[in-house]
Amino acid sequence: MANTKKILVIRNDKLGDFMLAWPAFALLKQQYPDYEITALVPAYTAPMAEQCEWIDRILIDTKIRDASIKDILGLSGKIKAGHFDASISLFSEARTAIALWLAGIKTRVGPATKLAQLFLNKRLQQKRSLSLKPEYEYNLDLARYYIQLNSDICSAIPQPPYLTFDRTEIHELKHKYLDHYRIPEAAKIIIIHPGSGGSAINLSIEQYAALAQKIADQCHVFFVITCGPGEQQTAEKLSGLLAAVDHCVHQSTD
Repeated sequence: MANTKKILVIRNDKLGDFMLAWPAFALLKQQYPDYEITALVPAYTAPMAEQCEWIDRILIDTKIRDASIKDILGLSGKIKAGHFDASISLFSEARTAIALWLAGIKTRVGPATKLAQLFLNKRLQQKRSLSLKPEYEYNLDLARYYIQLNSDICSAIPQPPYLTFDRTEIHELKHKYLDHYRIPEAAKIIIIHPGSGGSAINLSIEQYAALAQKIADQCHVFFVITCGPGEQQTAEKLSGLLAAVDHCVHQSTD
């Protein structure tokens, strides 16, 4: 185990984006089962990272606001202590890229994006802002690029599902939720998550509401609105617009 290669995979943004990195984690672990794969994630996505069978270790990114130099040096110190052989930035920002460079990681893979790319020495051209394909595909492209850098033939991508739950547990949780909000068991439930990290094209709140209205015009449905950190106001605005929907509607934030 002393010669095991250590790879740091960075996806330290929002939970939804982290979940879209699971195919890349699966591919890397399938390609290199003996490698130790560490995920750099924020604290609030760590519980989901713990459920990912292709992640061996988790490194928590405790970002300090309004203290950029101290923040970067602190992150760099954490990374350096991990003695990583390579890093793959599925989410790339100047802050993290500088920390990787200061930590002395030899191979630093990531997208050729803005200032961050100056501190990454293995860069892949991507145009994520155009949303030409799903986010998980961009993540897979970076994983494939790393494999190609090793002069290895990329194995087939592991097939979904990447996350499964016990059916009995799901059934029990669903019934508790329905009972709590007094939703009929036979009701159709549609979950809307209007928030976005801003890295991809998204609908406006008014467009989400219009889409919900068209669905409600066709059937009796309950809408559940979810939100992440910093998205409470967006969810509440959509909730207010959906209050005008004629059919029975339920709104909640999570």
